[in-house]
Amino acid sequence: IMIYKVDFNMEKVRQKLVKANATGYTNNIAVVFVDAEDPDGACNQGLDELKARVLDSYGNAAVIDIVETFDTEVSIKKIRQIKFLPG
Repeated sequence: IMIYKVDFNMEKVRQKLVKANATGYTNNIAVVFVDAEDPDGACNQGLDELKARVLDSYGNAAVIDIVETFDTEVSIKKIRQIKFLPG
């Protein structure tokens, strides 16, 4: 298992999130660290983690609707393997 740093391009949803008072997401990039077997797994886990974070912080109806569009509106900007975890 490895730790990956996944940078997500939030450009398409940023303004919508700000309008919905999700003020923690004012940048075009959101960064998530995940433990995963491979880069594909890291991307999938990272997106799930990003959705969960946004919903945990801002669970209003408008934000929920926006998060449902993340699969098509949010893309991977960069992914890097940070560290290998033994075991």
